[in-house]
Amino acid sequence: SYLVLPPHCGRRLVYEFLGLLLICYDLVWLPVEAFDPESSAFVDTMSWITSIYWLLDIPASFLVGYAVLEEGTVEMRLTKIARRYLRTWFIFDLIIVGLDWGLQIWTLLLYQQDTGADAGVAFFRMAKTIRLLRFLRLLRLLKARGRINDLVEQIQSEASLILIGILKMLIFIVLVNHLVACVWYAIGNFDQNRQDRWIVEFKVDVKNLLYRYSTALHWSITQFTPASMEVFPQNEYERLFTVCIILSGMLIFSSFVSAITNAMNQLRNLNSWRNEQESLLRRYLRENVVTPSLTARIHNCLNKAMQQSRRRVHEDEINILQLLPLSLKFELSNEIYAPALGKHPFFTFCHSCLPSESRKIYSNAVAQKSLVISQELITTAEAGTHMYFLVSGTLVYSRDDDEQSAVTTSQPWLVEAALWLKWQHLGTASSSSQCELVSLDALKVQDVLKEEATVRTYAKKFWRHFQEEPTSLSDIWIDEEHVYTWAASAMSQAEEILGTVIQPEPLSPNFTRFLNGLRRMSNGMLHRFSVVSYASQNSGRGGPGKLPPQLQELVDRMQLARREQEAQGDGESSSSGLDDSDSDEGQPQPGPTGPMNRTASICQVVPGQPAPEAQPSASLMSGK
Repeated sequence: SYLVLPPHCGRRLVYEFLGLLLICYDLVWLPVEAFDPESSAFVDTMSWITSIYWLLDIPASFLVGYAVLEEGTVEMRLTKIARRYLRTWFIFDLIIVGLDWGLQIWTLLLYQQDTGADAGVAFFRMAKTIRLLRFLRLLRLLKARGRINDLVEQIQSEASLILIGILKMLIFIVLVNHLVACVWYAIGNFDQNRQDRWIVEFKVDVKNLLYRYSTALHWSITQFTPASMEVFPQNEYERLFTVCIILSGMLIFSSFVSAITNAMNQLRNLNSWRNEQESLLRRYLRENVVTPSLTARIHNCLNKAMQQSRRRVHEDEINILQLLPLSLKFELSNEIYAPALGKHPFFTFCHSCLPSESRKIYSNAVAQKSLVISQELITTAEAGTHMYFLVSGTLVYSRDDDEQSAVTTSQPWLVEAALWLKWQHLGTASSSSQCELVSLDALKVQDVLKEEATVRTYAKKFWRHFQEEPTSLSDIWIDEEHVYTWAASAMSQAEEILGTVIQPEPLSPNFTRFLNGLRRMSNGMLHRFSVVSYASQNSGRGGPGKLPPQLQELVDRMQLARREQEAQGDGESSSSGLDDSDSDEGQPQPGPTGPMNRTASICQVVPGQPAPEAQPSASLMSGK
């Protein structure tokens, strides 16, 4: 089953586009054979390419998954794919390909036979029969629609879809006129014993191929439009065909004009509000006799401002998404939110080690948010209930001491403390441009992850770090070295539980490089590194003091964590979860402004009031 391709992967779309081109070639060239064109190397080569492609398409169809529309999933099992293909297109493909290759072999045998004077008439008749039978290739048009839809589904722009719809209608009209022109010429050339034929009357049969085709095409176009030309029917068959085409043309041409008009109206309505505002602006400037130079500058400025003020469509605005099956909604949320949240190494860890919990977070705890220029995101002393990921735009963060920091997409997340502490914002963040963010509800994340011991490892390290350095924590605190190390510790604990190396998802390349570097220095897996064994192996070469600086720092932190655990003894519970209440009364922790709160949870650490004449900062209260 590893050979099975998803139905919308890049290689499959290229393959289907090639098949669509071959169908279009048959649709254009096979009717032209009514004009008896001379054989050429290009035509013969394309005929063989078409036959080989559709022969290989039969086994290839057994190796392409299909979408289960009711469930919103993609079926990739060979047995299911084979059963479905055998029930649908297999018989049709087998018949068409068998006839196609039969005609190819028949053509080869025919050209190898003696074509002298006695066999000339028979050869001519057989060639015409083969040409007629080749029209069976056009039955593949039944498959063209599905392939066109697969390609069009890759386009997301509404304006582009409307333009493609107009282009499809134009191509349809051109192809209809092409087919009518070829049939019109075939009727005139059918009974060569009669002289009352239009190709004889107007001496078209003695002209070259291009003139004959263009004359027939000209006549075909005049039947669909109010135009005329010198060619007209000469016998009853031609007259009857002309009447049928005129009646059909009335319906086709009127429908075509109506569809084009409707598509143009849709295209115009996409920018109806903007067009209305521009019209009112031009009227206002004209009535107030504004100079042309100022008018031009106003238009240029407003055009740029309107482009920058466009905001994205959010999920809660699309009610139809509620009709999707739950599995497909999970997949959609994962694809939209994972790249934004994955910039943080903790959520890369969750995505790699806790996939089901990650899907719950993406589906229930994440929301999209837009900010216009100068709109506030957070304010001082407000309860911090969300963590934010900046997707685009610029935020300006200011504190009470008028210190300002510009937060751009290079600093992708804000207010991480809201996930692990009961947090109050220490400053104000407002947008200096149009901003798009992803907000993460802290309570819902805690509810999903509270039973995970590996998550508790990260939360405790976060909390203990700011027990030691409470003044360094702020709404925009980011220290990649620390969060990478904490996430790596959680990853190593998950590896120890599973007993295997976990490869992180490619959401945060920097974290992946950091983790791989630690693994290389520790011989493959972080949790298997032993300081004692390393010291014994290097005792004759300077001892363990010769470790690389990055690994030495990790070892020191591991030793410190062991000493803390030994000192705590039985005071800390071994159960998992973010809301476990552990007592630490035997080890008082110093705080920046006063005694610590012994009953606070890891997710309920309250910032105290700042000390007099001190910079605004969080005074973390201890607890687990």
